[in-house]
Amino acid sequence: GVIKTFPGFWIQRLETTEKEYLQFINDPNTIQIIDNAAARGQLIYLPRENGVISKSWKRKDSTYTASPFPDEAVRHISFDDCVAYCEWRTAKAKEKGIPFEFTLASEEEWERAARGADGRDFPWGNSFDWTFCNSSWSFPSRKQLYDAVYFPRDESPFSIMSMAGNLLEFTSTPGYRDQLYIGKGGASGSLRVEHFRAAKKYNMHHSLGIGFAGFRMVARSAIK
Repeated sequence: GVIKTFPGFWIQRLETTEKEYLQFINDPNTIQIIDNAAARGQLIYLPRENGVISKSWKRKDSTYTASPFPDEAVRHISFDDCVAYCEWRTAKAKEKGIPFEFTLASEEEWERAARGADGRDFPWGNSFDWTFCNSSWSFPSRKQLYDAVYFPRDESPFSIMSMAGNLLEFTSTPGYRDQLYIGKGGASGSLRVEHFRAAKKYNMHHSLGIGFAGFRMVARSAIK
């Protein structure tokens, strides 16, 4: 087969949480952008369901609060929202003199982090077990998000967590047509084994807030 190489990168061990995303939302500059968009009839950045802000996200004056579970992965967001968060994190790092740029992983980077050097089918190996990751059949009576500690077997050779289950994740790789980007990983509501294979891919619209999708960042050196 073809051997592909690409520059080294750092990737988040866990998916971006509500607590982390909330820092971005409550930045005064972000609030202003949200309000300006609302004045034009647009809802951006905020987690949303069926075109309205998710019920667990509340605003009082110029401050938002999220759900009672701030360490859960943030969801109901779009590819565009994820990119905006990465750009905000990069700007904050630059202000502090931290020489890193934050982006979404490419499809190839995501797969490398999930499959390791041996190209395994799942982060833990080549055999699937429903109890190893957050899926529809992990806890059949309770389909919800869980902290990674509940599924320690869903860990890649590089110690990256929840790359098989929990949430499907946006990548920076364009999809098969305009306005689509590749998503990777399974989700807590996924019903078929093939959905959890690290090689599986989905095409996701860039502006839709998707309830079963989240993201994790990669960091690259900003020193050229």
